[in-house]
Amino acid sequence: MIRQSMVIGAVALLALPSAATGKNKSAPATSATSLATWFPQSSYPAEAKRAHQQGRVVVELTIDTSGIPTACKVVTSSNVASLDAVTCQLAIANGRFSPAKGADGRPIEGTYVTPGVRWALFDPPPIKLAGPWRVAATVAIDATGKIVSCKDERKGPVPQKMMPCVQAASIPPVFGRYARDYSTDAKPLDMVIETLFAFDGGATLPTLYDSGGRETLMMTQIHFDVGVDGKVQNCQVIAQSGPGSLNLCDDPGSYLPLDKRQGVTVVMAMSRPAG
Repeated sequence: MIRQSMVIGAVALLALPSAATGKNKSAPATSATSLATWFPQSSYPAEAKRAHQQGRVVVELTIDTSGIPTACKVVTSSNVASLDAVTCQLAIANGRFSPAKGADGRPIEGTYVTPGVRWALFDPPPIKLAGPWRVAATVAIDATGKIVSCKDERKGPVPQKMMPCVQAASIPPVFGRYARDYSTDAKPLDMVIETLFAFDGGATLPTLYDSGGRETLMMTQIHFDVGVDGKVQNCQVIAQSGPGSLNLCDDPGSYLPLDKRQGVTVVMAMSRPAG
C-alpha cells in the first residue's frame, strides 16, 4: 500500500549560544521562522518511503552573525542516513534566525539545537478513482522568492487532499531561483503549479504549462494502471524536464477497488509567463 508521509516537530525548543554560558547578559540565537515550514511532507526521501523507514532526528545548526545557518551536525540520529541528511539539508536551506548576541549586545556566532523532527509514515484511506480533473495554484512571488498571494482553481472531481496553495506555502525556497531577475516589487511573478489527472482513452482538460506564451520550469508525466483491487501497478515516468522534477511514481495514490482495470496519466507542471 502506498504510504503518505508526515513530519512532526517536538514541542520543546532548545537554543544554545556559542558564547560563554557564564555571561548572563548574552542571548542565544532564536528562530525567526516557524519550524513547521522547514520540513514539508513532500521532502520525505523516496528511498526511505519505499523501505518504510521512519525516525526522529535532532540537529545542531551553527548560526552566523547575520542569522544564516552555515553548518549542521546530527545530535540524535534516526539511524536512517537519508532522514538524517534531509533534516540537515532542509534546516540549513529553510532556517532563518535572529543571531546570538554577546554581553555587549553585538551579534556573535551561535548554535541552535532543533526540537526532535519525527519523520513518520501512515496509510491513508483509499479514494474513489474519478476523473478527469485538474487543480492549479497561481502563486504571486516577489523578487526574493516570497509568496505574495496564492489562488487555486479546481476543475472536475479533485480529491480533497489536493491543497495546492497550502503545499506551495511549504516550499518557498524553491521559488527564489525562478523569481530572481524576473520579479519586481511592482510586478510579482505569477507562477502556476498544476496537476492533471486523466484516464486512458477518456476526456482530458486543458493545461496552462503547454499553452502559448508560457515557459515550462518543471514538468513530470507518469502513467500507471489501477487493478480491480485498487492497487497501482506498472507506474512509469513518461516525460520529465526541469530542475527539481519529482518522481510522482514514488506516491501515485491508493484507490478503492474497480470493476475493471484502468490506465491513468498524471502530469504535474510549474510554469511562468514567457519573456
